[in-house]
Amino acid sequence: MTASTGDFKADGSVPMTGAFRAATGSEASPSVSFSGDTGKGLFDAGVGTLGLSTGGVQRVTVDASGNVGFGTTSPITRLHIEGSTVNKASITLNNTGAPTNFSNISFDSSSFEYARIQGKSLTVDSGNLIFQSATGGVLSEGMRLSETGFVGIGTATPKAILDVYGTGT
Repeated sequence: MTASTGDFKADGSVPMTGAFRAATGSEASPSVSFSGDTGKGLFDAGVGTLGLSTGGVQRVTVDASGNVGFGTTSPITRLHIEGSTVNKASITLNNTGAPTNFSNISFDSSSFEYARIQGKSLTVDSGNLIFQSATGGVLSEGMRLSETGFVGIGTATPKAILDVYGTGT
């Protein structure tokens, strides 16, 4: 920093004043990259679109609408994951904190959680998939896929391939 202007000189030849403005760059040569690893960084992927690359390949896209794409340059939803037979499209939820033994996908509004899908570990190598929905803001289990492959509707302990329990019509 020079005391008189407040300019920052990144490498002694690039004066910086105000906003940082980088060249457009590309996935193979991002404009914001790391010394010694020029195929990794950020670049302008189009009008209003930011690209992130590793290994010289675009991996993440954030478009002008705020949609984020992994494995796609044209995300069509808030989170769009695309894969191939080699790089499968998957999400891994891995809870390593004790003593909890579950991971959730929660569906929330601005004021409460209205549904949840929960993967619950029973032992080191078995678990259940639990589907919950809310009534009056309180979640309750509606269906369970057990470690044995049994489906329970209205019961948390299904005893057959399809076990339906209820008092309604």
